[in-house]
Amino acid sequence: MTTSTSVAPKESVPVQTLMPRFAYNKSQLNERLQKQLKDAELKFVTAGSHSFNALENGGVLDLVQTAIDIGAQVGKLNVRDIFYGRKTIRGEAISKFNHFSTTIRQILDEPIKNHCVAATCDMWTDDYMKRSYLDFTVFWTNDKYKLSHCLLRCKHFPEDTWVMPSSAPIVTDQGSNMVAAFNITEEARIPCMAHRCNTTLETAWNR
Repeated sequence: MTTSTSVAPKESVPVQTLMPRFAYNKSQLNERLQKQLKDAELKFVTAGSHSFNALENGGVLDLVQTAIDIGAQVGKLNVRDIFYGRKTIRGEAISKFNHFSTTIRQILDEPIKNHCVAATCDMWTDDYMKRSYLDFTVFWTNDKYKLSHCLLRCKHFPEDTWVMPSSAPIVTDQGSNMVAAFNITEEARIPCMAHRCNTTLETAWNR
């Protein structure tokens, strides 16, 4: 028995859509204001020791947009007169965290009773400081099979905690980079059953 498949031709994507929106759409500002804004962004990076990527961070852009919206409503203000600062925002963060902790406990109560909760740990490194972190995430479903997830804990994972027994087995997914890395070092690698099941089910559903 033979089978045949046909692949639909890919539509060409205009170059314009691939360009970051920061590369154009500055026509609303005259040259003087453009220079003023560029100087302010440069000062933010250099004086504050921020990465250039921070200029395109969604949180920074939302903060600036909020300031623009407030100025449009009440007029020109001195930001030092309205900005809350570290102490107030630290307290706000603690308040939000406590509220979030209470809420997530209530949300997870029913899925836990129904045995519809799974948890996973993940290691990642930030792009700027190159520090490693270990996070703990939970996944759960409701009676309508809606999958949700939430990060419960994230902790700095310093280099000295990487010390492991020489015979410790390591479990990874089937990513080509992981497989190739362990082939080079000839270390024992155990395939992750959860990843294999997920790949199998995803492939079956897509077909």
